[in-house]
Amino acid sequence: MDIKLPNPFKLLITLFFCLLLSENKLSAQTRRALVIGISEYPKESGWHRINGSNDIEIIVRTLNQFGFQNRNIQILRNSEATKSAIVSGFENLIRTSQRGDIVYIHFSGHGQLITDLDGDEESGYDEAWIPYDAKRRFVRGVYEGENHLIDDQVNELLHRLRNVVGESGDILVVVDACHSGGSTRNIGDDEFIMRGAMDRFVIPLTERPARRPPNTTNWTTISASESFQSNFETRINGRWFGSLSYAIYSNRERISNADSYLFIFSILKGAVNNLVRFPQTPVIENGNRQNLIFVR
Repeated sequence: MDIKLPNPFKLLITLFFCLLLSENKLSAQTRRALVIGISEYPKESGWHRINGSNDIEIIVRTLNQFGFQNRNIQILRNSEATKSAIVSGFENLIRTSQRGDIVYIHFSGHGQLITDLDGDEESGYDEAWIPYDAKRRFVRGVYEGENHLIDDQVNELLHRLRNVVGESGDILVVVDACHSGGSTRNIGDDEFIMRGAMDRFVIPLTERPARRPPNTTNWTTISASESFQSNFETRINGRWFGSLSYAIYSNRERISNADSYLFIFSILKGAVNNLVRFPQTPVIENGNRQNLIFVR
C-alpha cells in the first residue's frame, strides 16, 4: 500500500493559515460594558431623588461612538439595579469576556462611607456604591448594610475580570457618585442636586479590626470627586446629569485623540470644574495605563 506524503509547500501554506487564524482569534477584542444608573430610590430607603438614570443615555451614546455594540452593553436602571442584579452583571462580564476584551463599567447613583469590617482602610470606613435596595441608616435586625456594594467586593469582582481579559485587555471603571454630600433641594434655575450622604453608615463594633494592607488594583478608576467632597449634578437644557458623565459625553471628540488615561483625566477634570459651581475634584487610580477604551 502506497502512502502519499503531503507536499511540503502545501503543508507550509496550511501551517501558515492555521497560525494566522490562531493569531487573529487571540487578538480579537470585544468591547463590553455594564452601565448602572439610579434616580428613584424607594421612599423608605432614606435616599433622596437624583438623576443617575439620565446618565445612561449619554454614556451609551458615547460607548456606541467608540465601537461598543448595544448587544454587549448591559443596562441596569432604577429598580433593576439591586445589589444582586449589579453583582450578576459583573458575573456575566466575567463569564462572557475573553482575553483581550475591553470592558467599561459605569455607576451613577448615591455613594456612602460604611464601617470597615476587615481593617484595610486607615480611615476606618470603606466606600460603597448604593444599589436600589440599600438603605441609608443602620437599624439592627432590620437593615445592617447587607445591600451596600462595598469597594472590597467590587475589587474582588474586578480582579476576577482582570484574570479573564488579561493584560492585553483593559478595564475602565467610572463612578459618578460620591461618598460625602448632603440632601437635594427642589429643582429650579438656582438650585443644585448632590449625590451621596453626609452621614456615614455606622455598623456598631465591639472592637476595631486589625489593620491590614489595602487591596491592590490592576485597572483604571475615575471617580467624580474626592471621598470627602460632594458630587454635584449639572443642568443642561433643562435636564440634570452627573457632572462626570456629562464631561465624558461632551468631550468625546477630544477624548478620542488621547493616548493615556492621564490625558483623558486632565480633560475630564477641567470639564467638571467648568460644569459645577462648587469645589469638586475628580480622582483617578492607575492612570498610567495606556488608553484602550476610548479609541475607535
